[in-house]
Amino acid sequence: LVPVFPAPSATVVSVTFWALVVLAPVAAFSRRPRILGVAVFVLYLEWMLVAMSYGKVDHDRLGFLVALALLPTIGRAEHGDRTGSEAAGWVFRMVQLAAIGTYFLAAYAKLRFGGLRWMWGSTLAWAIERRGTWFSRWLLGFPLLLQAFQVFMIAFEALSPLIFVVSERVRRRLVVGLYGFHVITALALSITFAPHLVAMAAFLPLEQVTPVRWVRSALGGARLGGRPLSLGQRAGGGAAGHAMAVAGDPPVGGPGHQQHQAGAEDVPDQAP
Repeated sequence: LVPVFPAPSATVVSVTFWALVVLAPVAAFSRRPRILGVAVFVLYLEWMLVAMSYGKVDHDRLGFLVALALLPTIGRAEHGDRTGSEAAGWVFRMVQLAAIGTYFLAAYAKLRFGGLRWMWGSTLAWAIERRGTWFSRWLLGFPLLLQAFQVFMIAFEALSPLIFVVSERVRRRLVVGLYGFHVITALALSITFAPHLVAMAAFLPLEQVTPVRWVRSALGGARLGGRPLSLGQRAGGGAAGHAMAVAGDPPVGGPGHQQHQAGAEDVPDQAP
C-alpha cells in the first residue's frame, strides 16, 4: 500500500536505524532544521511501517509522529527564544490534539472491539498475568478493584478532550496527573509510553527551561566575583523589570523632581 518505502529487510532496517541515530541529534541543533527534520520524520515513519506491519500497533507513537512531521515547518529557533510565532503555536496545538486524541481514540477502540463488557471483564487481570510486576501482582486478589480501574480508564480517556476547555492552571495539573498515570502503568505492567510522553510535553512551558542560559549565568557570575546573574540579567545591567540608565534617557532630578513632564509619554522600563 506504500510503494514509496522499500520492503523491510536486514539492510533496510539497519540503514534506517543508523540514519536516525546520526540525523536526529544533528537535526535538533542544525542550521537546516527543515531539510534534516523532514528526513528524520521520513526515516521514523519507515521505522514505524516496519514495526507495525505485522499485526501490532503502538498507539503511543501518534503524537510523536505528528511532532516529527510538523516541527520542521517552524524553522530555526534559538535556545530560550520567547519570540511569538503563530507557526510554532499551530504546531504545538496540533501535537497537543494528537496526544489527547491518543487517549480518546484508545477509549473508542476499547469500546469498539470489546464493547461495554471491556469495563467489567478481566482485561487488566490478563495483562498483569502476562506482564505484571511485584508492584501489581497483589491486585490479582482484588478483581473488583481491577474492574473499577477499567471503568476509570474508559471514563478519563473518553473525557480527555475536556483538557482544552479548562484553565491553564488546571490543564498543567492534569498533564502532571497523566504523567503520573503512565509512571504507575510502567511500574505495574512494564509498559512505557516514552514517545507519547515526549508529545505531551507540548503542554508544558518548555520555553522556561533554558539550561544553556543557566550555565552561562553561573559562569558569568563566577567571572564577576562570585555573584551569579539571575535570569533576565546581563553583566553590567539591571535585572529584568528594573530601570537601567541608557543613552538617550532624559535627565532625572533629585527627590521631589517631576520625572515625567506634562504631555510626555510613559515608556516601560526595559533593559537594552
